[in-house]
Amino acid sequence: MKSKALKAMNEREMRIILDAMDHRSHELKGWDKRQFDLDFEKVKRDLQSVELDGSGMKQVYTSLNRVANINLSMYGPNVHDLRRKELYNLSLKVFIRFYRFQQKNSPLKKAPTAGTVHAFAR
Repeated sequence: MKSKALKAMNEREMRIILDAMDHRSHELKGWDKRQFDLDFEKVKRDLQSVELDGSGMKQVYTSLNRVANINLSMYGPNVHDLRRKELYNLSLKVFIRFYRFQQKNSPLKKAPTAGTVHAFAR
């Protein structure tokens, strides 16, 4: 299952996402980098119309959080405050879409078993 998680993003937000993902791409190595770069290429190619699965959405919000945390550790809490808030808010937006996607499409949903059905009937 896939979702258009970045559909409602404007051009500025997409630029921020691309910058954060580019920064994150340079930090990773090996298999993680290859996995990440597949999603990064999709986002660069399709922008708002990109279809991402759960791990792709997770890559996006992780990248945004990582850049915000780096800004905090490099400059302190008072410098670049608005930029950091924007990164965190954008990350939260993507995380909420990820969470809803996972709730709707999670393969870990379990049907009630015979033992639990009888337990509820009592």
